[in-house]
Amino acid sequence: MTASPSSFSPGVLRRPETESTPFDSILFESPVLLAGRFRAPAGDPRFPDTGPIWNHIFVFPRTAVEIRHAGAEAFVADPNIVPFYNRGQLYTRVAITEDGDRCEWFAFRDAVVLEAVSLFSGAAAGRPDRPFPFRFGPTDPEGYWRQRRIVESLAAGKPEDPLCVEEEMLGIFVKLLAAAFQTRPPEGTARQKRRRRDLVEAARRLLARRFREALMLTEMARELGASPFHLSRVFHEGTGSTLHAYRNSLRLAAALEAVRDPRADLTSVALDLGYSSHSHFTSAFRRRFGLPPSEARQLLRT
Repeated sequence: MTASPSSFSPGVLRRPETESTPFDSILFESPVLLAGRFRAPAGDPRFPDTGPIWNHIFVFPRTAVEIRHAGAEAFVADPNIVPFYNRGQLYTRVAITEDGDRCEWFAFRDAVVLEAVSLFSGAAAGRPDRPFPFRFGPTDPEGYWRQRRIVESLAAGKPEDPLCVEEEMLGIFVKLLAAAFQTRPPEGTARQKRRRRDLVEAARRLLARRFREALMLTEMARELGASPFHLSRVFHEGTGSTLHAYRNSLRLAAALEAVRDPRADLTSVALDLGYSSHSHFTSAFRRRFGLPPSEARQLLRT
């Protein structure tokens, strides 16, 4: 994601008009909120580095990519997390799958961002240029589904009440901040923390590539060079999720992409994603998003 200036704020996520194949497109713009989508093919020569961020933004990934903020450790950005970027952030990306980098991003005005962050951190006022003290935080099924409903409608050019979009996304933003601030790294020495963090990220890369497979704990542990007990415990400490639940969340995020196609057979979708049957898939989908895949298909297309 990169940008050229506009009237929205000191900078916004737009490509210069001279770009022949822009990765960013604007979905929504108001005095309070800017929203857009980003689509970067893995094979594009600009994929590793698309320049600095022009606004304080949070991002909902649709695919998995490795992101490295300048001067920081790399992390896996996938549909189970929401990356945060402060304005001016330099970063690079590495493709994990052939799907490239596909995501939607949202930017509130600076005053809104600072007020929201101040709900959880009194130090926010002292760092207006870097309000986000973290690189990413966890998402939740409700927030993921709500933003997808909004962006699908906006992308289809359907009229949306601006006030509704602004308030919906602001509510999602506050919940994301709360979850990110509640996430605390485990205790230990710097070396221990780094080794645990590296193991978690390696596991997330593995799941991003192979979430459709019926992976066993022993198989994952062997591939990652850890004991099954240690892998399971450290992953839960680092993500707040079990490996099984994390994999299921990735499958269901992919399911939202698949069910949008009216030609897709839901049984085939279920089996392709690793579910044993249509009913197993429907049950998991309903638990995650609160409705069956057939109804989600209709809502994403209406």
